Amino acid sequence: MNDAQWIKRLHACGLFQASFHPDREISALSSYLRLRESHLDYAAAHTQHMQKALTHMNLQLHHVVADITGLSGMRIIRAIVAGERSPSSLGKP
Repeated sequence: MNDAQWIKRLHACGLFQASFHPDREISALSSYLRLRESHLDYAAAHTQHMQKALTHMNLQLHHVVADITGLSGMRIIRAIVAGERSPSSLGKP
């Protein structure tokens, strides 16, 4: 007797209950929440990669700004990528 036949026999005897299938709205919401969680995980990983790259370049930006992905942190990073090297001009808004 293979597995499918065994499960069919157990189901016929009333030993299995039907599976729970949520409504479409709940299923869609679950999908969105899972997608949001994975995006947040990816964002955290990319932020860590940015921090590691800055540390390898001997730029201790995390000592200057609280959040390197915030407005000030991203402005400084974009200026560095654009070629700006003057510390006094990097700190200006």
